[in-house]
Amino acid sequence: MACPYFTLTRHRLTTAAVWARTGRLRVAVVIEGKGTIANEPVGPGDTVLLPAAGGAVALEGTMTVLECSA
Repeated sequence: MACPYFTLTRHRLTTAAVWARTGRLRVAVVIEGKGTIANEPVGPGDTVLLPAAGGAVALEGTMTVLECSA
């Protein structure tokens, strides 16, 4: 889903993934499963703020994550 103000994407992860930095603020919300985002354990309902600056973000586990970028 996209509009002029933000983009919302659903990711269904079953293997490790790496999100490259986009230069935009992003929020990741775990809606199902469990794993790690940036080496922090996460589960359903957990939210992780991903700043615009910095390196890539590693995701591991079997989970569904909503990614919202502004």
